[in-house]
Amino acid sequence: MRGGNMDIDLEVIIEECIEIIKAKEVDKFDTAVLKIREHGAHAYELLCLALKHADEFESMYLTHAVISIGEDILPHILKILPELGGVSKSYVIAALGEIKSRAVIEPVKMAFDDPDSQVRQAVLQAIDKLNSTGEFDGEFEGILYKALNDGDIYIRGCAAGILGDVGGEVALDDLITMLTDAEPSVRAVAARGIGRHRGEKAVAALKSLLDDPMAFVVSAACLALAETGDETLISEIARMLRHKSELVRLSAIKALGRMRRKQSIELLQPCLADENELVRTVAAQVIKFLTERVGA
Repeated sequence: MRGGNMDIDLEVIIEECIEIIKAKEVDKFDTAVLKIREHGAHAYELLCLALKHADEFESMYLTHAVISIGEDILPHILKILPELGGVSKSYVIAALGEIKSRAVIEPVKMAFDDPDSQVRQAVLQAIDKLNSTGEFDGEFEGILYKALNDGDIYIRGCAAGILGDVGGEVALDDLITMLTDAEPSVRAVAARGIGRHRGEKAVAALKSLLDDPMAFVVSAACLALAETGDETLISEIARMLRHKSELVRLSAIKALGRMRRKQSIELLQPCLADENELVRTVAAQVIKFLTERVGA
């Protein structure tokens, strides 16, 4: 009987901790999580059970507790993962990326087959976090390739953004392929990703975007060309100073400023008479910056 009472007492304590977390009582959060950790496996099971039955906001806060507990809770959280609904599942998948354990690799990969686009986006968030450690290189190439062909434009854009931080020829080739995507926002994200790569192939791909019909894609290409640091591209960027879109002209001005080359000062002078006031203002600021940094 005594053992049974102890179990009940323990469950009451853990339930109180869970309610504190669900209610987002920030000042008590760390203490509540510490109590859960002190009681181990049984407490983790109760937390996971609460997560299964939580609403959208409760599951968000409970997932913060999962992250704080870390690798010890993984066996329990992975056990209930297939039973979770869309929102809760997406929070948990994203949290797996924060825990950064090799035990999460396969569950994260499998979750990309979920029909809910929110869950698939969470998979990419997790992959981005896991890739940041450098310990999981190459583990998610197949998932990223699938994401680039996903029907959801946000997922394609997110995948392109992740590939910008992934080195190597395969990632670059995938990004270049995305430059033909029908969605302009995806092309723009791919352009910025290519800008973090080096070499003739990357430069050629970005130059091809300077004739894109969408101004914000051309804008992204200008800024990406500046990121390559190749000063032979200054004339290509300067050509965009005469573009019909003020957005592109502004991006070209900023790009020339970022390249920090003396020859850009003269190229920017005509922009001081631009019809757009913001373009004139930014041009004056960049000319002043370059004059101070590289000389008149």
